[in-house]
Amino acid sequence: MELEFSDGSTMELEYNDSRTIFDEPVETSFIKIKILEVESGTKYQNTCVSELKAL
Repeated sequence: MELEFSDGSTMELEYNDSRTIFDEPVETSFIKIKILEVESGTKYQNTCVSELKAL
């Protein structure tokens, strides 16, 4: 997963199924989330995101 912030900077997260804690706060007016890879399911052809939380 790649995060893009309002200033144009990006951050790639390696472990998409765990909590990520930033070393320093990130001030931004938006976060654009780009899914870089998925695992194929056996039943559905779409991608499911169960929870996103920005504090």
